[in-house]
Amino acid sequence: MSEFDRKPLGELADCRMGETILSKDLDETGYPIFSADSSAGPWGHKKNISKVLKRGSIVIGARGTIGAPRLPNHDEFGCTQTTIAVTPSSEVNPYYLKLALESSDIKNIAAQQAVPMLTIGQISQLEIPVPPLPEQKKIAEILSGIDDAIKAEVNMASKIAKQYQGVLSRIFDDVSKEIPLGDYLPLEGLDLDISDGNYSAKYPSASEFVERGVPFIRASNMKEGTIDDKDMRFITATKHQEITKGHLKSGDILIANRGEIGKTSRVPERHIGSNINAQVVRINGGKKIDSSFLFHYLSSPFCQALIDELTTGTALKQLPIGNLVKLLIPAPEMGVQVAIGGTLDSMQRVMNITTEKSKKLSQLKQAISSELLSGHKRVSV
Repeated sequence: MSEFDRKPLGELADCRMGETILSKDLDETGYPIFSADSSAGPWGHKKNISKVLKRGSIVIGARGTIGAPRLPNHDEFGCTQTTIAVTPSSEVNPYYLKLALESSDIKNIAAQQAVPMLTIGQISQLEIPVPPLPEQKKIAEILSGIDDAIKAEVNMASKIAKQYQGVLSRIFDDVSKEIPLGDYLPLEGLDLDISDGNYSAKYPSASEFVERGVPFIRASNMKEGTIDDKDMRFITATKHQEITKGHLKSGDILIANRGEIGKTSRVPERHIGSNINAQVVRINGGKKIDSSFLFHYLSSPFCQALIDELTTGTALKQLPIGNLVKLLIPAPEMGVQVAIGGTLDSMQRVMNITTEKSKKLSQLKQAISSELLSGHKRVSV
């Protein structure tokens, strides 16, 4: 199937820069005003504007947040000098054009300048695939359906995340203590298994890292409460046996003590036996503290505030292990710990499932967009 004919955007739409609007000019009511960085909604409102845009006009970030075409859900609105407003002609479906702009090379075009930005000349010359209008509408219908599904999953994940944070607060922050957790004791008083990756003179040198071997986990590998294997570093089995206090065990919780101090991750089964670098501390509650309970407590805003108080340094902040062991944690009866950890685990699993669904839907949309917007795959109308 042949590709669609392509036309410069300037032949398909009216393209013009947004008007100069300062924050001091905003009103509490008036036309919604969009800026390059107002991705979640209007930046503000203003009663008097020089260019009133109608529903169907597209706003593209021209400075700051470049690209990210948006189709505001307002009958009338305005946009600032950090954006370009694109008003389609009658031969172009607005939603289709938004999709085509999302798939275009906007960011790379802007990056060619010393100061990345978009100009009217650049955006007007951008070539857009132009199928017949009925086919544009069908493509927009198909891909907008996927967009709606993505939005539903993102909203669900956000809703559960808020509920999760609320439960964390009620359990660990709430002064009423609906769930009795007993006294808060320092880590060093609980006789837990704690060690870091500070190996002094035995620390691996740059030449001792290898392409494959024993994973050497850094704080940058700690993402979304687990270990991300992308950009992993490795040491030899021989070096691994020389630096033993950072060997990871089942039930270990990792906490970053440099960089993103307080960031917490669980050690998945595939990393039992891996090693950690000097940015990371491992904590294992053994039979005294349930692993899930400990992970969620360390991740809670209440505990993160305590961690911040134990942090030292100004230009280069860190959390020495000598300070970390003074961190106060609750140690209620094991049955209470298991119940709390299990409840919070369940909420996190649902969050992870919805987040994964939205990622897969985004990948599906990208794949389908590539086929439909190029004309490699046609739709019947």
